[in-house]
Amino acid sequence: MNKKKIIVVGGGFAGLEATKVLAEEPGVEVTLIDRNNYHTFQPLLYQVATSSLEPAEVCPTLRGVFQSADNVRVLMGEVSSVDPETSTVVLDEERLSYDYLIMAIGGRTTYFGKEDWRERSTGLKELHDALTIRARLLKSFEEAEREPDPEKRKEYLTTVIVGGGPTGVELAGALAELRTHVLKGQYQNFDPAQARIVLIEALPQLLNGFPDELGRYTKGVLEDLGVEVVTEQPVKELERSAVHTADKVYRARNIVWAAGVEGYPMAKELGADTTKKGTVKVCPDLRLSGRNNIFCTGDMAHFETENGKPLPGLAPVAMQQGAHAAQNILRLERGDLTEKFVYNDRGAMAVIGRTHAVANLFGKKPLKGFVAWVAWLFIHLLFLVGYRNKAVVLVRWLWSYIGWRNGARVLNTLYLKNDPLTEHADVDKAVEKELVGSGGRG
Repeated sequence: MNKKKIIVVGGGFAGLEATKVLAEEPGVEVTLIDRNNYHTFQPLLYQVATSSLEPAEVCPTLRGVFQSADNVRVLMGEVSSVDPETSTVVLDEERLSYDYLIMAIGGRTTYFGKEDWRERSTGLKELHDALTIRARLLKSFEEAEREPDPEKRKEYLTTVIVGGGPTGVELAGALAELRTHVLKGQYQNFDPAQARIVLIEALPQLLNGFPDELGRYTKGVLEDLGVEVVTEQPVKELERSAVHTADKVYRARNIVWAAGVEGYPMAKELGADTTKKGTVKVCPDLRLSGRNNIFCTGDMAHFETENGKPLPGLAPVAMQQGAHAAQNILRLERGDLTEKFVYNDRGAMAVIGRTHAVANLFGKKPLKGFVAWVAWLFIHLLFLVGYRNKAVVLVRWLWSYIGWRNGARVLNTLYLKNDPLTEHADVDKAVEKELVGSGGRG
């Protein structure tokens, strides 16, 4: 019996769930392709960026996840193109054939048509983004320690976050606690509590899509933590060290863009209709129109509900779509009809700081404060991939809760090498040269 060949492109939430479903079926051969060799648990990237967690704790290797699945092959590489006519994908220079294809390449940070802004700030969608943010933040504190000019020091110690969704809120809260508690007493030339954090949101309230009362609560908690919350102020111009709104210019050495997601350009190669955001319009069963053997899931898919609104780019949406696409493939192989995707909305949540979070779960009364914070901890541990990662993250959280101890504040200057947003590229080149010349000895 010839096994059907199924290619899953993307090891994010959608691709991971699709592969898990297919791994249980011995009658298929699955090839999972990703440009990295790991899965990224994006909801906790902000904790990597703020030195609370290490990369390995939120990024399990894909080979490790599927080491017991005999019918799953994991390949690391970049899919450069897809040819629906010949049912092949091009992986680097290798052409792979498929019977079914699940596209789950996710999305990238959108700058709403201002592509030059992409080089002037950092998103927070991938592990490299988180590590770059961490390196820039820690380097800024080190530069502030050596800077005699109070005005320049103020710029080093200022971080502007654009976007008041869950990512922006969680990052702002974590940075506020990092400066006032974790770094307390570690610098002599300045007080880390002087560090300025500005959160800018174009809409009237934070956490758009959450109930209004949770948005107001979030704003109040962040302001109590010392975060400057600016609402109803779209960004007009972005420079390498400044953010312009209609009313003010914010000088900052660190700028993080967390204001939205768009599709990757490769999505257009599938020959399907795309939205202005570059996402692919899919049929009710998640297939592409006119392509019976291609499914699109997760952030790259534009799926409209019965009320005509698209589903949000959330991890639960991607997970459910990935599993549903895989199940539809198995239905087709059994000779059954595919089923329409129906999203089971379990709600959304965001953590603001220690003992503070908001949650809107299962359509019930919104939660806030300590109860929501405990729920956030439990749910994120539940969905984190790998028992070891669950245990390590739990221990780190307990350690941090007991004494405000973060053990991951190692500054890796390699993430700043040739960085257009830092003044220290030459220094980093010298460091690299010294490491190479010494054979890499520490």
